[in-house]
Amino acid sequence: MTQNKTKVQTVEIIKMKFVPANLTVEKGDKVVLINKDFLVHDVTDELKHSWSSKPLKQGDSYSKIITKNESYYCSLHQVMKGSIHIKD
Repeated sequence: MTQNKTKVQTVEIIKMKFVPANLTVEKGDKVVLINKDFLVHDVTDELKHSWSSKPLKQGDSYSKIITKNESYYCSLHQVMKGSIHIKD
């Protein structure tokens, strides 16, 4: 019997967008957001602002273990939005 290992999923920040903007993962997966843009961005919980990354310069990353559906945005550029959904 094999144990479930945490999968790592990646979201890139490119040209003022989260790519992919909508991601589906297994509960407990780790999502790493990497800033590949020239501008500084962050990743902030959209609904309650209960978590946020530090400002991410180009090449910086932020990671989070996903335990529930998440909606997030860049508080520095509020048009940038993304979501993470747990598979049913």
